[in-house]
Amino acid sequence: MTCRDLHDFRLAGTDILAGDPLGNMKVSAAGVASRDEMVFHAAADAGVPICMVLSGGYARNNYRVVAASLANLLRKFRLVGEDGGPQPLRRHVCGGC
Repeated sequence: MTCRDLHDFRLAGTDILAGDPLGNMKVSAAGVASRDEMVFHAAADAGVPICMVLSGGYARNNYRVVAASLANLLRKFRLVGEDGGPQPLRRHVCGGC
């Protein structure tokens, strides 16, 4: 198996947010965005395709945190082209592939 055979299916839960009635983890909105960035950086560096799926999150401001994190990812990883269409995650080719 090589890194090209791997796929990252990521559940992007926000029940880790401070104030979430079920998560009780007290992570800030900036912390959620940072977590998402770290995952995308790791996937891009490994050349692993990533599928991000929304999951848990029960705080009233959940949707705002998700939207801000997604906007951040789209901007930082240039996932939307100038024509508004999707662009692939930039991949780093490792020596073992």
